[in-house]
Amino acid sequence: MVSHGALSLHRCTRFPWTNDVGTLYPRAGGGFMVIRSSDHTVLGKPDTVEDAVALIVANLPEGTGPAIDGTADDL
Repeated sequence: MVSHGALSLHRCTRFPWTNDVGTLYPRAGGGFMVIRSSDHTVLGKPDTVEDAVALIVANLPEGTGPAIDGTADDL
């Protein structure tokens, strides 16, 4: 989901979504910031979108697979 200039990734397709996957935010001077919303952890401040996505993938919760058609409660 893209909202307010940020790319949020979730493990489900319906609200309420999960918040345990990193969200990619653009930085004002260039590059990106990746934050996990569930615990407000800054996972990193990569310079490229490729590095930002790799950082998100490297920090996926254990056992993460394709998003489910449901809510966070269905996981």
